[in-house]
Formats: sequence, C-alpha cells, structure tokens
Amino acid sequence: STLARPLRFALLGCMLLAGAISGSVAVLYFFPLFVVRDLTQTSAIVALNGFLAIVVGVIVFSYESLSQQLEVTLREVREVRLREAQLRETAARAELASLQAQINPHFFFNTLNTIASLVEEDTDKAEEVLHRLAGLFRYTFKAASTDPVPLREELEFTRNYLEVERARFGERLQVEWEIDATSNEILVPGLLLQPLVENAI
Repeated sequence: STLARPLRFALLGCMLLAGAISGSVAVLYFFPLFVVRDLTQTSAIVALNGFLAIVVGVIVFSYESLSQQLEVTLREVREVRLREAQLRETAARAELASLQAQINPHFFFNTLNTIASLVEEDTDKAEEVLHRLAGLFRYTFKAASTDPVPLREELEFTRNYLEVERARFGERLQVEWEIDATSNEILVPGLLLQPLVENAI
C-alpha cells in the first residue's frame, strides 16, 4: 500500500543506522587501541561502517523498487488480459444476439405473401402457416433473451421454419432428418440452426 512502502524504508534506514553504529561500537570495543592510538583510524572505521550501511541500503532500496515496479506491471498485465477476455466475451455475445434477433425480412414478407395467396385457395393451410409464423417469432424473442436451449427446441423451431418454407416452395423443398435421439437435451445457442437452414434453402 501507499503507507506501507515509506514505513518499510524508514524501518530499513533505522536498521542500517543501528547496524552501522553497533558495528563501529563492536570494533572499537574489541580493539580499543584504535581509539587510544589514532583518532583518524577510529573515524575511518566509523566512516567505513557508515559507507557499508549506505551501500546495503541502496541495494535493498533498489531491490524493493524493482520488486514494487514488477508487481505493478504484472497486475496491470493481468487487468489488461482480463479486460481483453471480457471484451471478447462481450463481442461474442453481441454477435450471437445479433444473429438471434434477426430473421431475414425477405422470409417474413415472402411468408406474408404466401399466406395472402393461400387465403383464397386454402384457408386452413393459410391459418396453419400464420400460426407457425407466430410461433417462429415467439421463439426468436425467447432465444435472444435466454441462455442456451435444448437441441430439441432448436429442431422443433427448424421444423416449423421448414414447414413455412414448404408452403411457399411446395414439393421442390425436400428435407431428410438424421438425428441421434440422445442428443436432444444437449444445450446449444438459440437460433443456431436457422441461419444454416436458411442459407441451404
């Protein structure tokens, strides 16, 4: 923290000062002749201990500074990576939501035209297609606002979509289904199949 760092340096300075003083006192205590013979040597010993304390302090200070800088840099790198991951996830969700929210407008208008033509020829068929179209849009809104859905729901939506298209294309549209029954409960993104089926048609 901001307060911890100056406190550590203050403690370090006190320890180094205490070490320099105790070192000088120890030398002078065990070798008292230095004091008696030559005050210059005594001063030199004290100065040497002080210099060593400063050197050690500079080394420790540099290490502490580099360690702090490295810690800050690593934290910033982690934050940047986290933000990148969040942005990628947001972009993926936005892209998926965009795909989920759209059913080709051409499909909608073509279906309305098909219903309009069926009203005169086959009112029951027109009503069926209209109900299927309403169901498609209900599912579209649901899939765009929920978590992944079971594959069986996607398949049911796809069947309804194809039945609406069959009302338009008639026997020209042929579909073969090969589905493993054990896969029905697998969770998939909503409207995963619709773009594939639409492009295939």
